[in-house]
Amino acid sequence: MTTRGFQCAGCGVKGAIWCKSCQNQTVRIGLLCCKRCGYPSERHICKWCCYETPWFDSARSWARYSGELRKALVYLKTQESVDLASALAAHLAEVLLPSWAIDLVVPIPLSATRLRMRGFNQAELLAQAFAQLVQLPIAIKALMRIRDTKFQRTLGRADRKQNVRQAFRADGRSFAGMKILIVDDIFVTGATINSASRAIKKAGGHSVFAITVARSLLNTPA
Repeated sequence: MTTRGFQCAGCGVKGAIWCKSCQNQTVRIGLLCCKRCGYPSERHICKWCCYETPWFDSARSWARYSGELRKALVYLKTQESVDLASALAAHLAEVLLPSWAIDLVVPIPLSATRLRMRGFNQAELLAQAFAQLVQLPIAIKALMRIRDTKFQRTLGRADRKQNVRQAFRADGRSFAGMKILIVDDIFVTGATINSASRAIKKAGGHSVFAITVARSLLNTPA
């Protein structure tokens, strides 16, 4: 998208909200990855997923959380930009696997308190733009965060898992027998997506998949 007045959320150059130069500088997550969590790996299933099978069936991310993409996602989290969400949603469509045969899209929700503080949910912006792009139905209220949690960025892997344990409630009427796609901005350890997936499957969801724009590679499988 090139429109007069836009500044790139990655580099600040005028012209596009997410410019081609920044897109070309991202480090993509290739096809050689864990088939469960999507971590770049020569293993079919990475050591993390072998040690503890996630509740979600499969997850994929578009690119590494670094450089200009990191700046763009920080911008999206602090500025309610539908235009940036739409530009990034195109990358989500690139990693959607047709074999998943998705029935319904859901964003990772914020708690009511966090939503009041921020005023918007960046995952919801991404999910809405993505669902419109690929013409899939979306449910905004079917997955709820039922308690406040600490900011995940300050926590280690084990603490992240504990922090979001039983933090979500899913509406069985929306998810029963359905193949669900969770949308979020970043996959770090997968604790949030895993906890949400657990709630969806406990509510009767047939299978749960996830896509994110970025993947943090700071946590390396042992």
